[in-house]
Amino acid sequence: RALALSLINIVLETGGESMASVPEFVEVMRGDLCKWLLQNSQTEELLIMSLTLRVVYNLFNSIKQHMKVQLEVFFISVHLRIANSNSATPELKELALESLLDFCQEPSLMHDLFINYDCDIHCTNLFENLCKSLCRNIRPSSNGKLCTLQLLALEGLIAIVSTMSDRCRKSTMSAAKVSTSD
Repeated sequence: RALALSLINIVLETGGESMASVPEFVEVMRGDLCKWLLQNSQTEELLIMSLTLRVVYNLFNSIKQHMKVQLEVFFISVHLRIANSNSATPELKELALESLLDFCQEPSLMHDLFINYDCDIHCTNLFENLCKSLCRNIRPSSNGKLCTLQLLALEGLIAIVSTMSDRCRKSTMSAAKVSTSD
């Protein structure tokens, strides 16, 4: 499984968005691969979970326009389930939070989550649930020091706020350019 997941990651990383133009590839990724990834996400084996989460991230970076339902399922059934679990090991939670951090650092993805899920009455509020999950994971410990899990969650929230700030700044600058050119 580790070798197969590594090879899939290589294909997705090197092929990038051009993979979306191959319908046969998209269908295999949306169907069989997603089913196998969901099965792999039930493991406690850290290497397999790490590679699985990386495939999920690369999958959405390369063919996200074809993966709306799958992204919703992965976020809820894998990422948020593990991040919010009281029974998951700290190492497993760390992998889930690291993967969520990767997603949070994608500028367009946070906007897309809000527009395509939270604003769609037929979908789960992924952006809201992501923010709530990250906030839950930041709760301070009794000794007042932040652990790795809390720092990852905090980094995720900072990345989201930073992305929102950048979008607002760009929007303001675009509006200013339009008004000065009139």
